[in-house]
Amino acid sequence: MADFAKTPRPFYPPLSSDKREIRLLHLEPGDGDAALQCRLSVVSLDSDPSYEALSYCWGNGTSQVLVDAHPVLIPRNLDAALRRFREPNRERILWADAICIDQSQTEERNAQVALMADIYKRCERCLIFLGNTLEDDALKGLENLLTVLSKKHHLDQPDAPRVMSAFGRTSIPLMFLNRAAWWSRIWVVQEAILAPQSLVVFGSLEMLFSDVIRAVEFLDEHDIGPAWVPNREETDDLCHCMDHIKVTFIWADLLALRDHVYRLLELDRPRSEAKASGASVAPALAIQNQEPLPEIVDVLLSVRHRNCTDPRDKIFGVLSLVRDWGSWEPIKADYSKAALQVFVDFAAQMLQSREYGAKALLLATGAGYLSRALRDLPSWAPDWYQGGSAYGKYLITLDSEAVSQPSPQTNQSVTIVDPTTIMLHHALPLGEITTISNPGELIHKTHGQFTDGEAYRRFTTMLEEWRTFAGVKTPISLGAVLARHFPKDPSTADSAQPASTPTQQPSPDADNDSGSWTRLFADIHRSHTTVDFMPQIQNLLDDIRYYQTILRKMDPDEEVFYRTLVHNTYPLHLRRPQHHREALCILRLLLIFCGMFADPDRFLTRLNSVVLGKMAETLEMVEIWRKRLMRVDGGLLGIGPEGMRAGDEVFCFRGVETPFVLRRLSGTMHAVGSGGGESRRYTLVGYCYVDGFKSDGLSWEGAKEIYLE
Repeated sequence: MADFAKTPRPFYPPLSSDKREIRLLHLEPGDGDAALQCRLSVVSLDSDPSYEALSYCWGNGTSQVLVDAHPVLIPRNLDAALRRFREPNRERILWADAICIDQSQTEERNAQVALMADIYKRCERCLIFLGNTLEDDALKGLENLLTVLSKKHHLDQPDAPRVMSAFGRTSIPLMFLNRAAWWSRIWVVQEAILAPQSLVVFGSLEMLFSDVIRAVEFLDEHDIGPAWVPNREETDDLCHCMDHIKVTFIWADLLALRDHVYRLLELDRPRSEAKASGASVAPALAIQNQEPLPEIVDVLLSVRHRNCTDPRDKIFGVLSLVRDWGSWEPIKADYSKAALQVFVDFAAQMLQSREYGAKALLLATGAGYLSRALRDLPSWAPDWYQGGSAYGKYLITLDSEAVSQPSPQTNQSVTIVDPTTIMLHHALPLGEITTISNPGELIHKTHGQFTDGEAYRRFTTMLEEWRTFAGVKTPISLGAVLARHFPKDPSTADSAQPASTPTQQPSPDADNDSGSWTRLFADIHRSHTTVDFMPQIQNLLDDIRYYQTILRKMDPDEEVFYRTLVHNTYPLHLRRPQHHREALCILRLLLIFCGMFADPDRFLTRLNSVVLGKMAETLEMVEIWRKRLMRVDGGLLGIGPEGMRAGDEVFCFRGVETPFVLRRLSGTMHAVGSGGGESRRYTLVGYCYVDGFKSDGLSWEGAKEIYLE
């Protein structure tokens, strides 16, 4: 908690939680550097009071304001916001948490957090303050650009507005707008989506949040769609009327603004419509013949990447957004509990629930990855204070949808032994990890802007090392792939030489074609004719189009390697088993491009292929930069968390399709199960993928009870 919030304010008028009372801030008129003065009044939310609610980021540093003639410390950002909204000649009635709540009183804090949803729902409007960092004339171009985009007028129409002329000096203001700390805070989610109307204020720029939403929706119509919305079918069609803007430096900043806005809206729209890059992929699915999943988990997954000062607010800060608790007893904010206890209690509730059980371990942080604030958290409990894995979200969605629950009343696969230990009753060992590869590297994404040569070299070097580890003899290059799969019949080879005018060749697996392979080469043809590539790249695209039939071929050792890279995970309709080889060929071509260009992302941005974009998004989601390849007993290839070691063990738990890496601890504990005896102790390292492993039809005769700490 910030220092200013620890100071008691005994002069504050008391509040009655039974009457749903809150304090309102009456900001006295003034201007410039004149001291901020205000008074407080107490009202009941049930009396329909009139006020505007502030949404801002506390930030660092403090300032002083006079409240009922008493000096009170407040965040410096709130000082700037109050000065921005202060009227010169009239009083303004506001609600701001840092002043209206006595943060030093735990009981009051608990009660006011419980009212937070109604505080924002009942306000006249929410004032979103992003800061005062730029001069007014620098912001005018940004306001003009967002206004033009909010009209949602496609640029290939005869009467389309001249968007390029609106760019002007917008690059720097847009960059500062995206960097505002407000976008990353957890409390702002409810503040932005619950208010009846919101006004975005950034220096002199004032714009309704609804207009900003329309502007970014228009942008989204011209970028790749969502690759990770489960159970959704869509085509790869894309409007290309803004392609000329995508090769400018401002495009990346526009997409960043889109993602900021969509992540805020994710909880205010049907889950199947969430579009933002990196947005939660865990919609509130209803399991067949079961009640809907508790929405609290979906909400937490959606905001897990957000920041807060107090770790407990990663849970307490979103309680007002939960509309359906399912079979759970609603959680209430209790700031008398330590953060460690709050997180452990929530993990225990998930593990013991009939909806999740052992599947909750897919969200666990694992040994070695805990934030410093929660170093004593058990390995089986999620550390909500730090950002979690996007792939973990996806896995728990699929597991919750596919695996039937072991008990209609409670999950019998897990027992909570004590605050640091759980027992898993059905743990099946799959083998020991014999060797591991070097760790993965971050995929360098620039949205077509400046490249980092060192990051590019690390990534391509890692791919070659992983290919060798997997036993694939063919390098990840166009020449090597063509040489391996080129027809061995000389007469066939002669007919496969490049022609001066490349022609499309039919797919060898036309019956199993999802359409993505065909669309990929249609995109390449379109870019070949519309984008001003250098002659060498034009020739490259000619060759790739001509040899597309050969590039559609893949041998089993290649399939295992590329399938493992993406954890056997595919975007959109490529998830169907008959389309998996097609998806892997697209992945291989993507990685070939990554190895050919020092700035592959700029090339892919100019190529503007939805198919390649979705595959690149797949690699991002599975987070290969936080993984290592591994070999398990019997030589099976797999991929797991970066922190795993040779000697760690792979287990499967009943009720979960995904296997896990565990690390043996010294000693045993007395089993609490019906068999008695001693059980081994482990710590969770993380989930993994082992190629060839399938939980369907698995024999559980060798399953045992183990302890997880």
